[in-house]
Amino acid sequence: AVPVESARPAEPPAPGQHTALAASSWSTRGPPPGHRSPPPYSWFFVPLLHAAARSLHPDAIQQWEAHPFYGRLWADALANLQLAPAVPVATLATAVQTLQDVYAREGRQLSAFEAALPAVLAALVEGLPAGTLAHLNWVLPRVTDTNGYVPASAQEALLENYLGSGPATALTAALEESLRTSPESPLPAQVTPPSPRAVAGNAASPAPASPGDAQAPGTQSPAPPPARSAAGLQGRQLSAALATLDAVDATAVLRQPCPLFRSPPAFVKGPLRQALHFALTQLLNAASEPAGIDAQRAWKLWLLLPRMLLFRPSAAPRVPKPELRAPVANGRHGSMIQLRLPAFQPGGRSHALLAPPLAPADEATLQALQDPSRRPPQPYVPLDPDILAFSPDVPLALSREILISNLRRSRRGAAPGPSGYTAEILRPLLDDPAALEALHAVAELLARALLPTSAASALGLGRIVAVSKPAGGVRGIVVGDFLRAQHRTLLELLPTLPDLQVAWLLLLYCACPRAQYVLRILPPALTAAFAAEHDHRILSCLAQLLQVEASSDSPLPALVARR
Repeated sequence: AVPVESARPAEPPAPGQHTALAASSWSTRGPPPGHRSPPPYSWFFVPLLHAAARSLHPDAIQQWEAHPFYGRLWADALANLQLAPAVPVATLATAVQTLQDVYAREGRQLSAFEAALPAVLAALVEGLPAGTLAHLNWVLPRVTDTNGYVPASAQEALLENYLGSGPATALTAALEESLRTSPESPLPAQVTPPSPRAVAGNAASPAPASPGDAQAPGTQSPAPPPARSAAGLQGRQLSAALATLDAVDATAVLRQPCPLFRSPPAFVKGPLRQALHFALTQLLNAASEPAGIDAQRAWKLWLLLPRMLLFRPSAAPRVPKPELRAPVANGRHGSMIQLRLPAFQPGGRSHALLAPPLAPADEATLQALQDPSRRPPQPYVPLDPDILAFSPDVPLALSREILISNLRRSRRGAAPGPSGYTAEILRPLLDDPAALEALHAVAELLARALLPTSAASALGLGRIVAVSKPAGGVRGIVVGDFLRAQHRTLLELLPTLPDLQVAWLLLLYCACPRAQYVLRILPPALTAAFAAEHDHRILSCLAQLLQVEASSDSPLPALVARR
């Protein structure tokens, strides 16, 4: 790691001179007068970063700590920053470059100093050993101008990486809350739930704390974009953006092929995690009315999110980083509500898919898959009405630990369903406890069928792959949505249900028929391995339900297993 360098604070000013110093140097700036200071929040973030790097004047630190409104918020954030571990310098360089690419697409003006930061950081990375880590007080002087100001892209990159995505978002939300809170009311240390939005302000130069504050030399103060501020869509703007989904038929959209990234590139995983958390938060906010318009919009947003953020043109072997970064970065705060609905363009890989053993994608294959004599459109035996009308005494509760375990160990490279979700896309949520809790809560909503009919219809879609049988004929393999395709989870949960009868019914009417169906449609080369794994899981579940002690070789005694 890079040795920690503690910058020496400026000499203490003479009594009564703090105000003049605050106007000329950000390293001596105290809190603004009053308590309502609008965004951008450079007036808070820049002194906070200086204090964490031990380069803020002691008098200014005392003023912040003693402030009746911001004191507690300042102290908590400062303590977390000072305890932050070192961060890879290359990660910081990539974060600053990514943010500036987003700013450029949004039409923001950058000062000459800020525009040069990516090159400065890239030069640092080249001159250091690979994987070098650096603490905040080593990095801050290298991204600070002569007036002590830290540009917006550097502010956001430092806060996201050293403070953490969740705490940084909560800090911004708390500052926004200060605009709606009276001075007599103490500012909460945290705002729950935090709004997923960007951290740093939308300015290449700081917003003055008072009319008399001097502006950093050589910087400009561009007007904010008319559509939204850097804090992201909120209030009416967010409602209007979500309302654009009303005209979208999610089921019809998911029926259309769309080339997507199955595994997101490493440089977009952080913003992607925040975008997923944003969509999950919208689902939970609308959970009280599963059939309401807000729930319909939230489920459409979740189902179509991969198409909005991870679209990959099939004719292009590579996607330029700025084109991929922009929608994902905007997705952190709700600005990504823009569908990608391109026509499917066959390329070399799609022609390769038509080679054996896959069947040709023609009308004859479709008719073979729809043959009613082999695949009846109706069940052989209707389900008992009592089973269809069954309602458990307590709502189904999914195990958080099992959900996390399944997400961690889900195999890589699995084909996605119509929504495009894969384990690799959802796996970044494991790095954010709050986002993981939201995923668990949404999974329980899905398990309890607390969702709009339109969303259930879209989730029920599957992508079929036609396989040619060695002896002739066609076999179809259906790939469903990732959230409903994990039958392993069901088998592991059945023995934990308090009602034994419910567990047996679920095993009889869900797990076994589903597995038998999969065994009928799998290619012969894959049947043996799947059958062995499936049989072991079924027998393990039966052993627990029957309270039979399992052996290492077989979960059930041989005689019982044969029966």
